[in-house]
Amino acid sequence: MISKDQRFRRRWVLACSLGIPIGFAVGQAISFGMGFTTGSAKIWAMGFIIGPGITGMVVGIAQWLIIRGHALPAHRWLVVTSISWAAGHGVTVFVGNAVYGVVNLALWPTANLAAVWTVSGVVSGALSGAIGGVLVGLAQGWVLRERKWTSHHWIQSTSLAWAIGHAFINVVNLTAVGVVGSALSWVIYGLVYGTITSRQIPSQNR
Repeated sequence: MISKDQRFRRRWVLACSLGIPIGFAVGQAISFGMGFTTGSAKIWAMGFIIGPGITGMVVGIAQWLIIRGHALPAHRWLVVTSISWAAGHGVTVFVGNAVYGVVNLALWPTANLAAVWTVSGVVSGALSGAIGGVLVGLAQGWVLRERKWTSHHWIQSTSLAWAIGHAFINVVNLTAVGVVGSALSWVIYGLVYGTITSRQIPSQNR
């Protein structure tokens, strides 16, 4: 028999598995739409910030629908998730590109090209994702702490989820997977994220 905690966690995992790929698709569409429509460098830069913010908003809505029974303030949860997701995305891109370049240069003379790219993708994704995840975990943990949840465990699990997720996405991006494969990879990202973080959420019935 499935316990109430298990049902609650399954709903959380499902919400993340759907919210993250949908949020990513919407955010990317808005970000690229802004850039391609105007061709302005400033608009492209704005889209780079707004797009991930929209992604965070969609993810926040999906998550809040599951945890609203804890009487968490919806506006606060959505705002911090949106802002921190945008900030985390910016960090992963900046740090990830820097680390990718360093690892590439370090391995280039000693390994074949495919191996260099794969290792660089995993290392840069894991490191940059871990840092970006800390930002999201800190922001959401600030809201969760009001309900006396253990915020540092939330930060750790979010950081771990982002690290694994971004390392996986980087490897997927090295292969020609197409639109369907890319969408599936973000579903898997959401599944990993939801599974890892679900352990830190007390069910509504505790």
